[in-house]
Amino acid sequence: MLKEVPFELDRTSGKTFTEQVVAGVRSGISKGFWRAGQTLPTRQTFVRELGVSGNTVQRAMSLLASEGLIVSRPRVGCVVQRTVERMIRKSVLEVSAGNDCSFAHVRCLQALQEHLALANVQCTAVTLPRKKGGSFNYAFLDDALDRNAPDLIVANVGRLEVERLDALSVPYIMTSDAPKFPARHPKLLSTIPPSDIAAILKPFVDDCVAARIRSVLLVVWTKLQALNPRDQLEKAGIYVETLPLSIDESCENYDNLFPVVGASFRKRLEQGPMCDLVFSADDYLTAGLLPVLLESGLRIPEDVKLVTFRNKGGGPAFTKSLAAIENDPEAKGLAIAGDILRWFRTGKMILTSRPYSYVRGETFPVAGAVGVVKKV
Repeated sequence: MLKEVPFELDRTSGKTFTEQVVAGVRSGISKGFWRAGQTLPTRQTFVRELGVSGNTVQRAMSLLASEGLIVSRPRVGCVVQRTVERMIRKSVLEVSAGNDCSFAHVRCLQALQEHLALANVQCTAVTLPRKKGGSFNYAFLDDALDRNAPDLIVANVGRLEVERLDALSVPYIMTSDAPKFPARHPKLLSTIPPSDIAAILKPFVDDCVAARIRSVLLVVWTKLQALNPRDQLEKAGIYVETLPLSIDESCENYDNLFPVVGASFRKRLEQGPMCDLVFSADDYLTAGLLPVLLESGLRIPEDVKLVTFRNKGGGPAFTKSLAAIENDPEAKGLAIAGDILRWFRTGKMILTSRPYSYVRGETFPVAGAVGVVKKV
């Protein structure tokens, strides 16, 4: 039987099936197996001949469409738009301020670079180190600009660094907290819109009400409280207690972090009865407090429920089965890359919201409900 898909997957490769499908289709178009105006095989055909899931094929087609290489047409399928030789060839510079080596930032940047590379867009990253006194060393930025001549800057910086970016001739987008008035910054094309925190937390608060949770202990970083459910819980009539921790989690020194978190949580346990539910604002906070919670003799979830915030794909392995508010940094990187490629094609830059999920887990069960509840 003649195969409709002219490539096979290497199951020993370090590349994902999605990446291999994208590369295979691009190669097929480049070699003339599929020409502009032709329709690609159906999703079912890719699934059958490559032995992958339909979701893998759909994701690969979405990536190819974001490059402008194919277009999805109702009742027709995925149609080749143009040849690979006509693909955009651009350069992007990702600029981060300080020592942001967190998993979320690194994974987002990897996904951004990988997806842009598939579209022949070079993406280089530079981090601005701090000088003595706290100011940033912009010589690193100037050197990167000279070497790369980027068409766009992807800025993961604070508001003070925006003034420096405005002095450049290169347009930029903000993927971190951005100024409230973009019109004041002529080179700023777009910012990521703020997440609807109330909508993200609503299913969690609803579950608290359904489970008759009367009190919640919030374990939070003092400087990082974006997803703090205090207001929503109190509006639902639930008592909220806060255990703030001032450790700088960006240092990545978890050997020192865990004992400090554990000591703070142990002190709280000694002060009196534990709340019905513990909400930890970070999976590494959870890793520090969980052993202490277990040592105390409290059973999870019989005596106390536990919900954490985490980044999908990162954090301690034993926190992955916990109920959680989950951020997906890889999805964020892919979404930003898609927005950038769209701007290269159309001249319109609109950064879209990033997905969070509320994931029910074994530490906060609700009868008859398992898995992802809602994405915002």
